[in-house]
Amino acid sequence: MDTAHAGMAVACPHCNGQFEVPGPPEGAAPRQPVAPAQAPQLRTVQTPPQQQQYVPPQQQPQQPPPQQQGYAPPPQQQPPGYPPRQMPPGGARPGMPGYPGFGKVGFGEVLMDPLESQPRFVETGGLKRAAGWGWSLMGLCVLVIWLAMWRNTVAMVESMGIGEAKFELSDHLQMMLIGAIPVLVYFVLLIVLNAMRGNQAKLGAVAFTAGVASLPMTVFSAFMILFMMSDAWKGIDNIGQLETAMHVIVILITFLLCATVLLTKASLVSILGFSRKGAFWLVPTLLVVSVYVSQLLLKLVAKSAA
Repeated sequence: MDTAHAGMAVACPHCNGQFEVPGPPEGAAPRQPVAPAQAPQLRTVQTPPQQQQYVPPQQQPQQPPPQQQGYAPPPQQQPPGYPPRQMPPGGARPGMPGYPGFGKVGFGEVLMDPLESQPRFVETGGLKRAAGWGWSLMGLCVLVIWLAMWRNTVAMVESMGIGEAKFELSDHLQMMLIGAIPVLVYFVLLIVLNAMRGNQAKLGAVAFTAGVASLPMTVFSAFMILFMMSDAWKGIDNIGQLETAMHVIVILITFLLCATVLLTKASLVSILGFSRKGAFWLVPTLLVVSVYVSQLLLKLVAKSAA
């Protein structure tokens, strides 16, 4: 109730009448002035710092178990010149690259184990060493075939008593060409097969394995040289001795043919990277094609010489 204006006359704006503001009843408490409303004060509330989200640590790759005795991890990079190979049966063996006993492989070990030792010979000695051995073995094969043809012809002519065999430079070149044709045909066919595999092996490795595969032909030619120069064939004067000599020659030829087949398979599997199943059919195909092409080229050489 308004007690500040009690007893005052108030005029009505509509009817112009005078009215008196009544006072407060007895016993009523006087009205206290109302303070003007104050604007609300804004309070800054500090939010707690944002907690960093917990990120679990990344799991570290498990370390391989410590090297056990007789085992070491394989090399990370394979040297050029041969296709990548898997761990051989039975695990690592001394002398293999990246394994205990690592070292250069000698040529004698290649002859004892051509399937496993040929790629090891290439990778431990390098392509230059392997290529040098390959070209040397192929050249040796050509020289021995030439020497066998020359000396055997001389011995046969002298034994028949028809005079002295004389050879000119062109005759020697023709005999060397005859000896080089089978070796080069075999080498070219290996290059073709390597190209079919995407050139997995370098040319030096292919030359090395071709030189190794020519060893049986070299051995047979050397045997014929020794046989004819020793005059052992002159002592054959009856059928029994002739049959014995023929048996020895047939056994040697059979052995060398088997060695050629096995060396060819080793070349296709260990150097060119063919599977054993594929090499089973490629080996006879390669040898038959090599002999057939060599025979055609030898006929052309004979016609040109005539």
